[in-house]
Amino acid sequence: MINDPRAGRINNRLNAIDSVKPNYDVKKNRRELDVLCYTEGKVILHGHYDYNYSFCYIEADITGNTDLSDLINKIFFGEWEQYYSYIAADGHSAYRLKYFLNEGKITQYSSSVIYEPVGTLVNDESVGKVIDKAIKDVYAEKDGYDEDQVRAKLIEMKKKITESEDLLFEKKVLPIERELSRMQHLVFGSMQIRKLYIECRALTASKYNAYMTLVR
Repeated sequence: MINDPRAGRINNRLNAIDSVKPNYDVKKNRRELDVLCYTEGKVILHGHYDYNYSFCYIEADITGNTDLSDLINKIFFGEWEQYYSYIAADGHSAYRLKYFLNEGKITQYSSSVIYEPVGTLVNDESVGKVIDKAIKDVYAEKDGYDEDQVRAKLIEMKKKITESEDLLFEKKVLPIERELSRMQHLVFGSMQIRKLYIECRALTASKYNAYMTLVR
């Protein structure tokens, strides 16, 4: 249990029951933070060592005056009880922000899909504040979009993907796939919209497989 007057009482879901024995010497200075943003201001902070073993899986509420910066800094630089579990998180349930700590630097990735570096943060106490603001920005930006417009856009994309010839993947489908990645923060709020989004992603994967079969 973590007690923070700003973040409230926060439970680490991982415990001795979840713990597994690592099959190698885990490098605890290499860490990854996944921030899973759900509806109604709920977030899950998922920390893991060395990209393979989870050490914390914490649910928190970002609404109101919640400040998660100290908790985020602890995930990157603090000590945790020696519970390890294999990574298990539902990537389709939320919009995901990803951050990697390696060699004293934290690199932010734009999404869990395309892995393009968009910046580097300095290894100091400001890291938590920067990421806390990024989480709040996700929710603020989502609220600025009309869900009917997002739904209509996804329906249009789904139609274009379906009608595209397999050999035109790079010209027709790939640009849509990139746009889908940029839209992630707009679709996690509604189950219907999320379902459409997942269907579009599955269709792009199917088209890619068909395209690769033809060009091999």
